[in-house]
Amino acid sequence: MKFSSPALKLETETSLASEAHRQIIVAAANKAGAHVSWADKLGNNTLTDADVLGLAVKYTVAVNK
Repeated sequence: MKFSSPALKLETETSLASEAHRQIIVAAANKAGAHVSWADKLGNNTLTDADVLGLAVKYTVAVNK
């Protein structure tokens, strides 16, 4: 993934590493219509950074339409 600045890259990496941010993103995505299996992946620690980023982007866009 390419970032427009080193600061944005660092901020994104920090957010992805935060368990609280992961929980917020998954909960918001589920509320917006994502499949509940994402919550299962979060619970069994198989949710990847790419998964979290994808959920954040897809469901943020869906909610803000």
